[in-house]
Amino acid sequence: MGERMKPVVTVVTLADFEVGTPRAWDDLRRTLRGLAQQDFEEPAEFILLEDERLKDGIPADLTEILPELQIELSKQGLQYDLKSEAARIGAAEIVVLLDADCVPSPGWLRALVAAMRAHPDVSVVSGKTRYAGERFLERACGVLDRAYVDQKTPDYTQHISNNNGAFRREVLQKHPLPTEAGPFASKLHAGSILRDGWKLWFEPRAVVTHAFDGWSMENDIRRHTGYGILMVRQLDPGLPYAWMARLGYLSIPLLVIARLFESWARVLRFHRSYQVRWYELPLVLGLAIPVHAMEIPGMIRAVQRRPITQTAYR
Repeated sequence: MGERMKPVVTVVTLADFEVGTPRAWDDLRRTLRGLAQQDFEEPAEFILLEDERLKDGIPADLTEILPELQIELSKQGLQYDLKSEAARIGAAEIVVLLDADCVPSPGWLRALVAAMRAHPDVSVVSGKTRYAGERFLERACGVLDRAYVDQKTPDYTQHISNNNGAFRREVLQKHPLPTEAGPFASKLHAGSILRDGWKLWFEPRAVVTHAFDGWSMENDIRRHTGYGILMVRQLDPGLPYAWMARLGYLSIPLLVIARLFESWARVLRFHRSYQVRWYELPLVLGLAIPVHAMEIPGMIRAVQRRPITQTAYR
């Protein structure tokens, strides 16, 4: 038997929401089915990375869905630490991070790898994330939550989608995901990579469908987002609006207003690609107000330097 070919890409998937629950395992099963249906014809390896404390709860049927799946255990518990560890356990020079509640479209992996090969100056290729479901709330929250990385066509970006992104292994090793600003602090990670001379790319053909758990999930996301928005600016004074972070509590209304205007601009630009119809635009623009208001408790905790403890995210 010949020697096994080295994979050109390593896909590492891990859960970040309601970890270890039946819901999280069901989400993972759907994601594994999506990986099993990829049209990528080159050697690839697929790894489930999990906290070793959960090893006894890992379902036995996962490798039946994706026979190539390798299960790796880690001493790490935080999702950013686990994602950084993907650079160590993967054998390929391209490492893809895919959250376990994100189901990839059949051409997803091929699109990520092709974009990485076509742009040698790019260190991270982020794909497009949509929410599952066709109801208004799912589509509206999709554009409000996920369009921050978007471009209308494949193009350079200033952001990273770490739930759906391909990294050069050397870059992920040199620039591990920062944990000090919480699990919604990809801007801090992007800033360190950009300053190192690398560029970031958005590939709209690399589509995943993210599970959506309604308003409770949105509230959890937004508290962490508010915390991260302020914390990353306390840690990195080179980021836009970083001067606001020095104002303490006064920074909160200023950041909320600035983010609201940014969201309105993104909604107007990208609503069609999230299936938001033109006549729904006033509703989405209005929804952005309470959505960003939900970030305020997280911002308060960031000013107080108190981490968020009650959350479904790890």
